[in-house]
Amino acid sequence: MACAGAIGNLVAVPAIYAGTNATRFYSADGLVSLLSELPFLIWALAASISMILVKRKAIASTSAYEG
Repeated sequence: MACAGAIGNLVAVPAIYAGTNATRFYSADGLVSLLSELPFLIWALAASISMILVKRKAIASTSAYEG
């Protein structure tokens, strides 16, 4: 997902200079900007869900020293 996101961002870089017309595909506000960020959004959603669902046991550390 990281590689797909990086490639998408590289492809979308020239769109910065294509104006801000939201109806055009290849513009700063166009669809290419959204499509270049989708892999990151999918990764963030998957990582968030996995962090919520994975429950780990909390293990209390005990000291062997009884002074």
